[in-house]
Amino acid sequence: RDLDLDTDMTLVDVLRDAQPLNVIQADPAWGYPQRVDLIPAALNLEDVWASQSPGLVFRLRNALELVAGEYDQIICDGPPDLGPGTVSAAIAADHVIIPTRPERMSLAGVARTVETVGLIRRDMAPRVALAAIVPMAVDGRLTEHKARMLELTNAYGDVVTAPIPHRLRSDEASGTGGPAR
Repeated sequence: RDLDLDTDMTLVDVLRDAQPLNVIQADPAWGYPQRVDLIPAALNLEDVWASQSPGLVFRLRNALELVAGEYDQIICDGPPDLGPGTVSAAIAADHVIIPTRPERMSLAGVARTVETVGLIRRDMAPRVALAAIVPMAVDGRLTEHKARMLELTNAYGDVVTAPIPHRLRSDEASGTGGPAR
């Protein structure tokens, strides 16, 4: 359903005011066999992170702990950076999955993310673990991609999953804002 941002709570409300989570049920037309609930973000989420309110990075974990028993799995999709949103999601998580592209700059980001997860585990959330590094949009014909895949495997071993190949349909779906079919 479309969100009415004037009446529906978003993640911003949870983080800003420590409000309880208010989920919306996913549209059945999406084809999920079980119930999927969503906590929508909002365009002003970055403003909340920029506020640097004390304890802010722990509010997501605290809010999720209140509803954890109601769900089999909770997935937090964080931004592709190491800012407070990503740190907050990692603190709230049991497992971290790092998607990456087989490119030099992306692999540098993987190294920093792995290091950050280690620091979070040591200092804030001992239960969090690195579950997987998922190479995406891999074109096995490209020498660059082959070299980066070898680099990933040598550095992180079994935590690197099988690569997800590049598919034109994924690019098209991204452009239309719809699912890749």
